[in-house]
Amino acid sequence: MGGASILEIAGETERAMEANALRVGGLGICRYRLGFSSDLRHYMTLKNANVESRKPMTKAVQIEMAGGPEVMQLVAVDLPRPAPGEVRIRQTAIGLNYIDTYHRSGLYPVKFPSGLGLEAAGVVEDVGQGVAGLKAGDRVAYGNGPIGAYAQARNIAAAQVVKIPATIDDQTAAGMMLKGITAR
Repeated sequence: MGGASILEIAGETERAMEANALRVGGLGICRYRLGFSSDLRHYMTLKNANVESRKPMTKAVQIEMAGGPEVMQLVAVDLPRPAPGEVRIRQTAIGLNYIDTYHRSGLYPVKFPSGLGLEAAGVVEDVGQGVAGLKAGDRVAYGNGPIGAYAQARNIAAAQVVKIPATIDDQTAAGMMLKGITAR
């Protein structure tokens, strides 16, 4: 993985999540938090993920085949301007979920190459034509994909994101979105 090392997440409960917390050159720090009904909440905080909106490339974790953590690669990917109806998000926190390991391992098949991750929070950097109600600088989160949240920045349909209030920090927002739409 070119100098990348997997972060350690303590405890047997988190062992499956370990494969999905990647740290390269100070990009991420994986943490855990107790949340709803004492469920363990996982999230990755991206530090120093300084991606300018004019920059055509960003870094993202991708897989080219199903497998263990060794298939995860941090790669440079194109990041064009947002298409009509899309926003570009500079992601500050990424939710880590068991479904991410299912995608990586092949239990839930994905088309390769594929990103990983379904939920994140961050700051809108740019908006595509026709986007209303969102502007650069807005704090937002999403939790229903599409796959590809393990990235410094990404474009996503504006209809997929919600603004997050100042009373909710980015880590909490990134860790609650998928959980919030999961029925018990």
